[in-house]
Amino acid sequence: MHLGIQWILVGRKIDSGTFATVRYAEKTDTNGVLPLAVKIIDKSKASPVFTQKFLLRELEIWPRLRHRHIVQVERMFQIQDRIYIFMELAPGGSVIEYVQRYGAVDEDMARNWCKRMCQALRYCHKKGVAHRDLKCDNLLLDKDLQVKIGDFGFCCRSVDPWSGSHTFSDTYCGSSSYVAPEVIESQPYDPIAADIWSAGVCIYVILNNAMPFDDTNLTRMHEDQITKRWDFSPKVKKTLSQSAQNLVARMLEPMPAKRPSMDQVLNCSWMKMRSNFVILKQIMGDADFEQQLKLEELEKKKKELSESGVSDPDIYVDPKDGTIYEWDMEKKAYFPKIDDDFIVKYQSNYNYQPPAEETKDDTPDPDSKGEKRKASEPSWFEIDDAHNTKVYVSGLPLDITEQEFVDLMGKCGLILKDPATMKYKVRLYRENGQLKGDGLCCYIKIESVTLALDILDGYLYKGKKIHVERAKFQQKGDYDPSKKPKKLKAKEKEKMKKKQERLFEWGFEKLRGERSRHENTVIIKNMFDPKEFDEDPTLLLDYQKDIREECTSKCGEVKKVVIYDRNPEGVVAVTFATPEMADECINLMNGRWFASRQLTAETWDGKTKYKIVESAEERQKRIKSWDSFLEGKNSNSETNSQNKQIDSKRSVSSSEIDSKRSVSSSVYELAGDTDSSGDSDSEGKSKQSNQKSNGGFVTKNKKDF
Repeated sequence: MHLGIQWILVGRKIDSGTFATVRYAEKTDTNGVLPLAVKIIDKSKASPVFTQKFLLRELEIWPRLRHRHIVQVERMFQIQDRIYIFMELAPGGSVIEYVQRYGAVDEDMARNWCKRMCQALRYCHKKGVAHRDLKCDNLLLDKDLQVKIGDFGFCCRSVDPWSGSHTFSDTYCGSSSYVAPEVIESQPYDPIAADIWSAGVCIYVILNNAMPFDDTNLTRMHEDQITKRWDFSPKVKKTLSQSAQNLVARMLEPMPAKRPSMDQVLNCSWMKMRSNFVILKQIMGDADFEQQLKLEELEKKKKELSESGVSDPDIYVDPKDGTIYEWDMEKKAYFPKIDDDFIVKYQSNYNYQPPAEETKDDTPDPDSKGEKRKASEPSWFEIDDAHNTKVYVSGLPLDITEQEFVDLMGKCGLILKDPATMKYKVRLYRENGQLKGDGLCCYIKIESVTLALDILDGYLYKGKKIHVERAKFQQKGDYDPSKKPKKLKAKEKEKMKKKQERLFEWGFEKLRGERSRHENTVIIKNMFDPKEFDEDPTLLLDYQKDIREECTSKCGEVKKVVIYDRNPEGVVAVTFATPEMADECINLMNGRWFASRQLTAETWDGKTKYKIVESAEERQKRIKSWDSFLEGKNSNSETNSQNKQIDSKRSVSSSEIDSKRSVSSSVYELAGDTDSSGDSDSEGKSKQSNQKSNGGFVTKNKKDF
């Protein structure tokens, strides 16, 4: 989707919130294509407090912050009620996504991330700006996995620009898991000190893969913050350096005045430690560095095995039965070593007897004929979970309707429709005509089943807790293949597949004030009488050509002209490139006279169908007229063939007469002068008169012979 600016293209959605959406974007210039992210803020959905207070601060402060570890704003502009903020793209996702996917981060890598975060925060604080919403969700990773701070939606000035004095905040900002205790107390607080607390929580999450406090109960959480009831997990604490633990403890100090500044945080012993990870990566290339990590892991494993008494780290011998196992590097496990001794031992355990080899007669039997293999009879089969897109829902309220059930299950994905009836494939089970409170839903994608199990299982709906599970089917009685639905043909399957793919294609939201596509089409009525085309079908092409030329020359680009030749209202649909061109056509055609008919022109409503299907009576009439036309053509062809036969007979008789006359001329001498053909002048004149009197056919009298 282009936004009226040639060098920016908006694409797929990355994330969305209450009144803002983040999408992928591309900037095209002379240097090539630059990937970007665009934050689209809909002011119509936001509260006045947000638009007049927080949004103005974000638009004023964020573009002025220029630091390599802060997401840079490329450009901002507004279209109607939407504000577009184009910013630097972070393809690595957020830190919280990385931690949730890969677990707690190695201390060297965590030090690298935390140092970058603190450097960016120190820059902001020196500029008199507080973030107030620092969390791992807003710590983004670029293509090199370097941390950048983003989303300055709650930022504020910590220094009064007029007096230069330090200012306090009284607004509750940020996520509850990351906010400082003074913020929860709803009293004026120092936003700089609150940022330091939030940064300490971020460092804890990166190192521990868990939150230091439970935010389900804010009162209890505040007590834990004040009394310092938090600690690292025993597994992490065992390997984590003491300097890292001390730094987090200093930053999570409940008294704001006792917390360190960002300068003090960056000058602590843990931050000053040179990371082995960074040193190696600077010396070596990325590929060599990854290979070095794999080799170190292999050496570490071999060392552990050698310390346990194994001579060859890749070989393990079971002391009980002497089975030899080999280490598989990919699967990280031991597997029995397959050799000849192992196969012999395996076969002896199971009394294996090799099959006797039979000599086959290669000479084919001349009497034998190839028989077709019978198709396997249809039978009952089980659907595995990887292909089962149906879920069984229980605990539903007894007053639920089918549409409400569709809306509920549609929260997790698109529901499949029956190709024959085009109804959703859902079912509410009944007993004696009354709902039982359970149902079945069939999704299109298998991923929707996983979402339904994660989101809707245990979901409160109309005061009732519902339960969702994968649908399991059991055979009741004998299997009857006749009750199985008819299989779709290959073309029908392909058509249905394309329809489903179109459902999952991402599109663009319609801008406020943007006109619909159906407004590009104009419906012109009373243009013709359908009987005209019955008499002369070529008029269709003439009408189509004239309408296209007229509309193109006076209204604009015409995409398509459709003439509904069987519609009694004489309907023509003209589709233009833009709705404005269609408006021009309506002004031109509405009320205009054409061929003694007054035309009407209006915008198509997008729903009305003007195509008239031929009735059975009209079809019989058309076939009958066509048959009569063919019969008349056949009779004409028969007459022509008879005339040709007469001509051939006459030509044969004339040739016989000429041959006889030539014989007689050789016997008798004709009177008078003769021409080159052997005819005299008098005979030639008489022949010409006979030809004229007989319609051009030559006749011979008996005296000629």
